[in-house]
Amino acid sequence: MSTIDQNAAEFIAEAQEVIETFSRTLLELEAQTRAGGIDPDLVNAAFRAIHSLKGLAGLFGATAIGGLSHYLESTLDSLRLGKLSLSRQVLDVLFEAIEMFSRLLTPRDEDSEPDPDIQPILGRLRALTEEQAVDLPLDNLDWVGESILSVLTEYEEHRLRENIRSGRGLFRVHAKFDILAIDVGIEQLKDKMKLYGEVITYLPSADGSSDDAIELDILLGSKTSLAELSAALAVGDVAVLCLRRFQREAQDTLQELTHEAQHGLRVVPLLRLARTEQHGLDRRMGQHQLQGRGTQRHAVRLNAVGRTGAENP
Repeated sequence: MSTIDQNAAEFIAEAQEVIETFSRTLLELEAQTRAGGIDPDLVNAAFRAIHSLKGLAGLFGATAIGGLSHYLESTLDSLRLGKLSLSRQVLDVLFEAIEMFSRLLTPRDEDSEPDPDIQPILGRLRALTEEQAVDLPLDNLDWVGESILSVLTEYEEHRLRENIRSGRGLFRVHAKFDILAIDVGIEQLKDKMKLYGEVITYLPSADGSSDDAIELDILLGSKTSLAELSAALAVGDVAVLCLRRFQREAQDTLQELTHEAQHGLRVVPLLRLARTEQHGLDRRMGQHQLQGRGTQRHAVRLNAVGRTGAENP
């Protein structure tokens, strides 16, 4: 076998593997649309698969597959950024792209068989990408902190906004991992966190690392209470903190319930529950602060998300 044949065989094998992975992911997404919910991680995985295929095609000089990958990547990017909905029409075009990839990878007799025409599928993908979703008003994220916002990718910021828009609380999960087992440790913690919400991003911790350990801050969107998350996740070198905005909302709720209770309204059970929740939060936060610093240091810790100094209130 010539070098050219070997390269072609290597490319076809690797490309087929990527396309099979993409196809399985698309089938999962199709099932999820019927069930009424879509896992954003799956959409992102589909995008990454086609991004890898585009790079692979460029490496081996597969122009047609590279061109199709480029348009498909743009469509998937629109999907994962919320600019395009995963409708039946969109799914049909995505599955059509898979069929075209299969045709392009099928060996042909160059003298008698013309190359498949990819222009029709490119046109359909282009039309999907040009469709604009209705722009929703953007939430003000200043309370998150510039130190976090400045390092988020466009996709991560979109997922942050989607979590807030859906009513999820935003939590910082601080974890310390043994450097020799960090891959296993991160995957185990990720699997646990996904039971309670969406993992938005991983950030290097401002608390620093050592020669034998790495510390990370993980942003988690969840509708679960801080007390429940702490009970489930805060084991060993893992701590769960609530970001400032949601901490303030909890305090406001407590104050409202206290006011109503003082005026004779029948909210005593709710008040007791709110106080219990607040006590659990304060006790958890106290493990990460010096005693005797008071509420000001408590607010600074929440506002900074463990990454910066004091913020303006």
